[in-house]
Amino acid sequence: MRLPRSFTSLLGVLGITMCVAAKAQELTDARRLARGLGAIEAVAGGKGTMADRLDAAYTTGYITASLDAVLSLRVACVPNLSPIQQIDVVRSHLASNRDAWTEPAFQIILQAYRNRFPCN
Repeated sequence: MRLPRSFTSLLGVLGITMCVAAKAQELTDARRLARGLGAIEAVAGGKGTMADRLDAAYTTGYITASLDAVLSLRVACVPNLSPIQQIDVVRSHLASNRDAWTEPAFQIILQAYRNRFPCN
């Protein structure tokens, strides 16, 4: 019995989604977040490996999803940002706040947006 093409496509998408979700869960601390930011820089500079491309994609997705949570929690007044701008907010916060390296990744991202875009 042959499965319909739409069903096999759905299975493929679900498989990819599960892999991405599992990889994104690894982004739990500052070191892993910094490694992902480094992978983004390597890929942007044309020097990234396949592993760097995957880390860059997962990190970008994690930052974007975290911004969605920040917006839904209404803890910062963030304007519409491109993914590159989102990454720059997190990267600059992590670089200028060495004490943040002890925090969980989501807390770092939350604080980065709170500091950059406070609600008055």
